[in-house]
Amino acid sequence: MSKLKLSAIHLLNIKLLILLVIAFALRIYNFEEPFFTTDEVRLSYRGYSLVTTGKDEFGRVIPWIFNSLNDYQLPVSSYVSTFGISMFGKSELGARLPFMLTGLVFILLLYYISKMFSSQPSSWYWSGFIAATSPILIFYSKVPNEVIILAVLILYIFYLLSKGKIRNFELCLLFLVILLASLTSKIAWLILFPFTLYVLIVNRGQFFLQQKQIIISCAFLIPLLVIFLFLQIPQSKRSLMENNFSLFSDVTIKNGINK
Repeated sequence: MSKLKLSAIHLLNIKLLILLVIAFALRIYNFEEPFFTTDEVRLSYRGYSLVTTGKDEFGRVIPWIFNSLNDYQLPVSSYVSTFGISMFGKSELGARLPFMLTGLVFILLLYYISKMFSSQPSSWYWSGFIAATSPILIFYSKVPNEVIILAVLILYIFYLLSKGKIRNFELCLLFLVILLASLTSKIAWLILFPFTLYVLIVNRGQFFLQQKQIIISCAFLIPLLVIFLFLQIPQSKRSLMENNFSLFSDVTIKNGINK
């Protein structure tokens, strides 16, 4: 590889690093805003309890489902919060730092995905810059929530299925990401299968038939398994109807607006 090409790659990496530094600065600046909510306080204490005792706030050992004020919570966001709590204790920074870093992963993935579809470095950086400075992405990267984690996992599925031939190791990684997404948000139960199917159709020439069948089966069966396990929890059906899919049980103006 020529010195000129190595120099160009080095410059691109420096620009990407600067972009990530800008993104992190926008997220860490005034990180205590917006103020802590009751759910964030619960998540912070839960993370501290999991780190120090291996139990949640109710004394359950490494549970796979958690409680919030009005609903059941899937586990991934709670366990993600433990990384910040283990470093900074029960604090706003400890609760929010893992989600800030997750927001940076989103930018990084978007940058590499844009490289697949454009040969112009300016397009790569504009994609990353838009994600880095987007007010809604900054907000969701500052508060503990499942949305930014699910967005990163969905984006990573898209990256794996769009990058070309997939190896066995990457296939196993894809199954793990699908499982994590299914355990992150109930939204994933609705979108994982159609999203994966769509990406496979768009990239239909890149996979063997057997690979497609395995990927589609996993995208359908893994969320289905998580749904089945969730429905074994007492009052889970009522929780889903009242807190997640109230449109089907209480058709009001408010529910129409929410939908």
